Amino acid sequence: MMLNSKDQSIRHFGKLLSLGGILLVSGFASATTNYQSKLDVTLTVEDTITPGMDSFSYTATSGGDSGRSTHNGYDNGFTDASQLSNGVRDYSLSQGSTSAPGGTSEHSAYTSGQVNLNNATGPRNPLFPNPTPITVNLKISWTVYLYASCTDLGEYALATGSVGIFGVYQVDIPDQFERGPGVKVFSKSGEDDFSVIVPGNTVRSLALHASALGSSATPFATPEPSSLAALGLGALVLVRRKRASKSR
Repeated sequence: MMLNSKDQSIRHFGKLLSLGGILLVSGFASATTNYQSKLDVTLTVEDTITPGMDSFSYTATSGGDSGRSTHNGYDNGFTDASQLSNGVRDYSLSQGSTSAPGGTSEHSAYTSGQVNLNNATGPRNPLFPNPTPITVNLKISWTVYLYASCTDLGEYALATGSVGIFGVYQVDIPDQFERGPGVKVFSKSGEDDFSVIVPGNTVRSLALHASALGSSATPFATPEPSSLAALGLGALVLVRRKRASKSR
C-alpha cells in the first residue's frame, strides 16, 4: 500500500523522535557520588595528682591509608601523627568520588600516637625506684567532619570514623549514609577530661587512634527527563501512524 506524502512525513518524524530518544538515553544524565571523612584528635597530659613523681614521653607513630576505585572513580587518603609539647595529635582523612556508569570507590585511613606515662625513670622522678602509684590527668579533644552526597537514583555514599584511646576511651562517629539524590553533612567537636593510674616502677602507655573510612558507588545512571519525553513522543507518533494505516 502506498502512503501519501502526509503519512510518509508522520512516519519519518516518528522514527526521528524515537532515534533521538534512544541516542539521548544512551548518553545518561550525569550522576556522581562523593564522600569525605575527616578526623582530628589530640591527647594531652594536663597534670599529675602526685607532682614530681612522673616523667612523660610522646611518640608520634606512623599512620596509613588504603583505597581502591573502579570505572569513573577516585579515592584519596591522608594521615599525620605529630608530637606536641605535652601530648600527641592524630589526623586522618579519607575521601573519594564516583560517576556513572558503574563507578565505585572506597578508602580508609588511620593514625596512632602514643603517650608514655612513666613512673619508673626520668628527670622528673627523683625518687626512683618508686613503688608508689601515681594518678595522671589527661585531656582528649577531637573534631570530626563527615560528608556524603548523591545526585541520582541507585547511588550510595557512606562516611564514618572513630577516635579513642585503646582500652580507655572510645567515640564511634555515627555513619553518614545517603542513597538517592541528597546530601548529608555531620560536623562536631568533643572534649573530655579523665585520669589514669600508673603503677609504681612501671610505664603505662596510652595509644591514641583516629580512623576514617568511606565508600561510594554509582551502579547506573537514570535517563534524563527530556530523553524519556522524546522516547514517549516518538512511540506515540508511531502508534498513531500505524493506526492510520490500518484504517485505510
